[in-house]
Amino acid sequence: IDTSRQILREILSSWKFVVAEAANGPQALDVLRRAQPGQEIELVLLDWKMPGMDGVEVAREIQEQVRRGEIPGMPVSIMVTAYSRDQLLQQAQGLRLDAVLQKPVIASNLFDTIVRIQGGKVEHVLAPDYATATSLAGAHVLLVEDNEINQQVARELLERAGLVVTVAHNGEEAVHAVQRETFDAILMDLQMPVMDGFEATRRIRQDARFQNLPILALSAAVMTQDRAACLAAGMNDHVAKPVVPLEMIETLAKWIRPGAEQNAPQCRVAAIAREAAQAMPELPGFDLAAAMKRVGGNRILLERLLLNFAEQFGRAADELGALILSGRKVEAAALAHRIKGTAGNLGAVELHAAADRIERDLRQGGSSDARAEFDAALAQVLESIAGIEAPPAPAPFEFECEKCRWQRGAELFKVLRGLLQGSEFVPPELIAELIESVACQLLRKKLLELQRQVDNFDYVQAQETLDGLACAKGHDFGGRMRC
Repeated sequence: IDTSRQILREILSSWKFVVAEAANGPQALDVLRRAQPGQEIELVLLDWKMPGMDGVEVAREIQEQVRRGEIPGMPVSIMVTAYSRDQLLQQAQGLRLDAVLQKPVIASNLFDTIVRIQGGKVEHVLAPDYATATSLAGAHVLLVEDNEINQQVARELLERAGLVVTVAHNGEEAVHAVQRETFDAILMDLQMPVMDGFEATRRIRQDARFQNLPILALSAAVMTQDRAACLAAGMNDHVAKPVVPLEMIETLAKWIRPGAEQNAPQCRVAAIAREAAQAMPELPGFDLAAAMKRVGGNRILLERLLLNFAEQFGRAADELGALILSGRKVEAAALAHRIKGTAGNLGAVELHAAADRIERDLRQGGSSDARAEFDAALAQVLESIAGIEAPPAPAPFEFECEKCRWQRGAELFKVLRGLLQGSEFVPPELIAELIESVACQLLRKKLLELQRQVDNFDYVQAQETLDGLACAKGHDFGGRMRC
């Protein structure tokens, strides 16, 4: 699929890999055979289900041609598939596959796979501390956080360290989540709508089953009395905001029982990823090194979060001023708190400091003289973000219904529905492929609206749009989605 190849090419190219492409199996074999000395292909990403020669057949032929000396050297082989991993492994018995990745391929998952395969030590710019993190691999953590940008930053960090993450948007959701699932630890934000972190912790501790479940406060509060309040509510420890990756992992490692010992992941591509991180343009008002650490070196994710910040808080200076003038200090402090937390995670250090000062002044009942500083810092941040090039809009499609790929669309629909229902990050490549698969004219407008909602992390509305996708021709999509 052209779109899938383009997305993978852009991801790998952003890490400074030299990339060659092939649209089918025979072309791939030809590229491998024709590689010049010193330019041999070292990594092959193969789609499993392809017309004609499928990925398993291609991989077998690569092995055979390497044995005959027609291909110079055995490349690393990673199979990508949207189908059953078990079926793939059954079909590939006796075949050397270095890894299998589920579609849609997410950049961080691809990078982590290359890390595991390659050897060499991972730098902290790419992951917090893999020597520590490997003892946490597979641990299940409940992340309780209402701010969706902060959710994405924390989730990226935790999953890069090998943890399994479930997200709750407030304390009430957290209380329900611990009744349904088993967790090794909870990371609990303190100030949230519906139910705050203190009350949620108290309710969780009322159940004897969770007396020893580690609950770690996520908060910018650092005063002794703040930490004492966390302990009094039943929390075990404190992780400061904005999150410092190594500190978060080390704090979790104190409370989560280590799993089986593993060798620390290593890779030779650390320098490549460092170059990709350094390629991010200078953004006045930001500590980009800190921001890149928090998203595990994922530039694509960071740029998306910055654009989302601008959309969420583009008018925050006016909104904050109006709240203060009308005497609504509690609401003004809450807005300053949201901006402070998000700015801190995105490395907007001056804005973080100004918002913190305003919040403290308002919560103490006074007015704040930090408004001018806040307005200037926010303006600088928004101006810097305005220089980031937004992802290109998909090219217009003129497909007729009979040309749409119903089976693939139904598969992507199921994946997307699961991500939205779980409030999980939806990779942009999934939406792009969905549009390519089913974008006849009768659906195109709603699909583009769905893409906008997902980009803005408006997952509730996105689910409603997804449920409403239909067309007059009544073609069944294997679910409620029709075209």
